[in-house]
Amino acid sequence: MAEKPDSQSTPSQPPEELHWGISYLREDIQDMRQESRQEFQDVRQEMRQEFQQVRNEIQDVRQETRQEFQQVRNEIQGARQETREDLKEIRGEISGIHRRFDENNKRIDARFSLVLGTMVSLAGVILAAVKL
Repeated sequence: MAEKPDSQSTPSQPPEELHWGISYLREDIQDMRQESRQEFQDVRQEMRQEFQQVRNEIQDVRQETRQEFQQVRNEIQGARQETREDLKEIRGEISGIHRRFDENNKRIDARFSLVLGTMVSLAGVILAAVKL
């Protein structure tokens, strides 16, 4: 036998109850949207704060690096100045040594001339004495 569909087994909801159900569902969806928006805003705010902290740290590192480079530049400049002064002093010492060499060469030349003149004179006296 064929069964007849029972119209009472699936009671249909009245339109008013369906309207209230949809309204509650709509409110729940709106609440979920609002919660999601708030969570996204919170995440955005946290990300902004994190990025700002990273920016601040980077700025601090840049400043420290600039200071360290400036210190290195100052040290290099100081070393250059000391080297220039040392070279100037060394040039002065070398100049003094050259002057002393020149003076000694002049003394040696003068003594050589005196010895040579004395030898020539003695040679002349010896020749004169031999001829007599």
